[in-house]
Order: sequence, then C-alpha cells, then structure tokens
Amino acid sequence: MVNLSRLTRAYRYGSRHARGRMLAALIRLGGGQCGPGLEVEAGTTLRWAPHRGLQIGSNVRFGRGVILDVPEGGELVLGDGVKIMHYTVVAAFARVEIGAGSQIGESCSIRDSDHGVGDATNSLADSNISDETRLGQGVWLGRGVAVLRGSTIGDFARVGANSVVLGSRPIPAGAIAVGAPAIAKA
Repeated sequence: MVNLSRLTRAYRYGSRHARGRMLAALIRLGGGQCGPGLEVEAGTTLRWAPHRGLQIGSNVRFGRGVILDVPEGGELVLGDGVKIMHYTVVAAFARVEIGAGSQIGESCSIRDSDHGVGDATNSLADSNISDETRLGQGVWLGRGVAVLRGSTIGDFARVGANSVVLGSRPIPAGAIAVGAPAIAKA
C-alpha cells in the first residue's frame, strides 16, 4: 500500500531544495554569496536582480510567498540557519542583518527605510530615509511583527506577535518585548 502522506512530504522536501539550489545559483551568478542547504518554498520572490549585496548563510529557509526587496546598493545579510516564514517581506534599501539561528514568524515586515514626511500634498515625492536594521543571533519574531527603520534587536530576544519594533526603542539581548511600540518586559 502506498503511503500518500510520506510521498507528499518527500515531494515538498525535494521541491524546496530544488528551488533553493536554483535561487542560490542565481545569487552567486549575480555576485552575491549563498551557503549550502538553502530551502525555498513556492512563491518566494526577489524583487530585484541578484547582486553582491545578497549574503545568505548555510541552511537558510524561506517559507511560501517571502518577498526579498533588495535593490542594487542594498545589503541583506542572513546568518546560518535563519528561517523566514510565509508571506514575510524583508526590504533592505541600505542594510538589513539577521543573525544566525533567528526565526521570523509568518506575515512579518522587516525594513531599513521609510518615506520622509516632506510636502504633505505630494507624498510620492518624498525620498527614502534609511538606517541599518539589525537582528542578533537566535532572535524570534512572532507572527505579524513589524521591524522598522533603524531597529536593533539583541541576541536571543523574543518579540511577541503583532508587535512594532521602532528604531528609537532597541530591544536588549535576551529580552521579551511586546506591544506597539514593542517594550521589553522584565
């Protein structure tokens, strides 16, 4: 008798690895770096052509529908073992760094830039303002967390679901932070 559950798992595993090998090859062709073991689920998108600013560690995993928005001149640095789950957007206009072993829940947004607030009559004319965003090693972000421009999250910190991390409020190493804005709890 055929075990359909086992066959389905094997198919998904093989597909993730095949997409990972293809994306890794594209990143390397564009001048970026990508370690072995990349896993990529269906629908993961690079908004821009691969370039040297993409630096992906070993055994990284992208869930379904992840969007990597890293234009030429931007840097995205992902440490070994980073997991970015379904429908998350990572936008690196200047630099976003996510440390080894970090886990990003589904539907998160991690950004290093936003629009200035200049002429209130023409918001499309406002330029991007960038400031490096950094997540340390072993960081966990719950579902729906927004990490905004200039944010720093220390090693092994946890950020609760639907929280908003502001650049003006760094999250210390080992902290548990929740809320909008996210505040570290004792």
